[in-house]
Amino acid sequence: MIRLSLVNEPNNEMTQASNGKILEDENVVTIHKRPVMQCALDVLSVLGNSKKITLKALGESIPNAVAVANIITEKMLKGNSQISNIFVDSEYSKGKYGDTMVSTIQISIIKN
Repeated sequence: MIRLSLVNEPNNEMTQASNGKILEDENVVTIHKRPVMQCALDVLSVLGNSKKITLKALGESIPNAVAVANIITEKMLKGNSQISNIFVDSEYSKGKYGDTMVSTIQISIIKN
């Protein structure tokens, strides 16, 4: 399990459960393989009602989650938001050929 922190925060709301999963005390949006701008607009509408949001993605959806996070922080809310944490992990999933490992990512965005 790898945890990258882009901003040094002494009190982080992320807590680790006994099964190794990260529990969030904030809004969570799962990013799927949809158009990136549509996802970004959905995230922006949720972020309008709260100060924090977490983007979650699995496997092939990870590039979309990264693109959405960049669009939100660099284009739509430039100077008014930032990425606070990135959590990268992998988990086992039932697949066509049995159990396979699937990469996961969680990107936390905070609004200033």
